[in-house]
This record gives sequence, C-alpha cells and structure tokens, in this order.
Amino acid sequence: MDGVTREEIKSATEIFESSMRWCIEGRDLVTIGLRSVIVISIMKPNLRFGLRIDKNAARIFRKANAGANGAMELTGSLFGPVLEWLRRGERPSERGERIMVLFYVLRPDLIGGSTLASLGNISNKTRQAKDKLANCLRDTYSGIKARAMRGDVTRARCRESQLQNQI
Repeated sequence: MDGVTREEIKSATEIFESSMRWCIEGRDLVTIGLRSVIVISIMKPNLRFGLRIDKNAARIFRKANAGANGAMELTGSLFGPVLEWLRRGERPSERGERIMVLFYVLRPDLIGGSTLASLGNISNKTRQAKDKLANCLRDTYSGIKARAMRGDVTRARCRESQLQNQI
C-alpha cells in the first residue's frame, strides 16, 4: 500500500462497502451472485474472464458509481484477495453464498445478525459447511476475524486450560 493515502483507503473502503451492500439488495442468492459478478468485473477487470454479466444491471451500477472511476481501480487493488475469493464460486448462487458469508464475518448487522446455521438453511447446507467457507475467507484474507470470535487473550486462556486438562 505504498503511496496510498489514508483518505484513499477510506474512500476505497466506503466504495467496497456500498458495492457489497448493492449486491445484497438482490432478492435471492442467484441475484446477489450475479450482482457480485458486476462488482468483480468492474473493480478487478482481470477476473472478468468467463463471467456472465447482466449488461443492464452493470449500466445501473456504473451510473451509480460514475464519480469513482479511479477509486474503483484502487478499491479493486486493495480488496483484490476478497474479490478473488468471491470469484471462486462456480455458479451465481455460490457467489451469492460467499457474499452472505462475507457479510456474516464483516458486517453481520447488515444481514439481520444471521447465524451460520441460518445462512446454511438458505442454500440447504449445514452450519459446518458455512463455517468452512468463513474459515476459507479468513485464510484467504489474513487478519479478518468475525465479530463473534473470541479475542486473542480469551483464545489463549482457553487453549492453556485445555492443555492443563489433558495432563
């Protein structure tokens, strides 16, 4: 992030959040996934290959973000690993699931504080399957922690306690 100012980072973060919010305005996982394809292809054009894009929805998204052209590219650079992770879903519904898990990890308040079990119910998957996806996100973009996760101090105490109980 050499040469990137604090204001540019703040602007890119706001653009990324508003773009992700636009994605979850979709009624179902497929619509959310199709919208995510538009965001991915605009922010990170090199990830566009092979993606089916709704041109009308893309026009609406571009129009809403017309004043942020250079900032879109910067946002794509700063959030590239997350966009790449979102892109890994093969079908639109899988990309929609990834967006919902992203919100579960970063902003659960925007999806009604859903649990992994309730997110799994949407796509007929288990809580464990969603937990695996959430862990995949955390591994891909290091430093992301869900708000529901224990703090490092508490985790260390739990680990120490478990080791003492094994003796």
